[in-house]
Amino acid sequence: KSGAVRLTIYNILGEKIEELVDGYLPAGTHAFTWNPNSDGTPLASGVYMYELVTEEASLSRKMLLLK
Repeated sequence: KSGAVRLTIYNILGEKIEELVDGYLPAGTHAFTWNPNSDGTPLASGVYMYELVTEEASLSRKMLLLK
């Protein structure tokens, strides 16, 4: 279903690291790649959280960054 989507990455302390998507997406399957060194500051290996928010639902999950 088409709609507004926000995909945000947080560290384990809940601090916002990066917002990958914030806008309208058409219906369908989408894939996004997170480059943890995109701003020049390398991130440490560890547990990070991502939050996917749409108009209808919100989803939060853990992910592991390994270097």
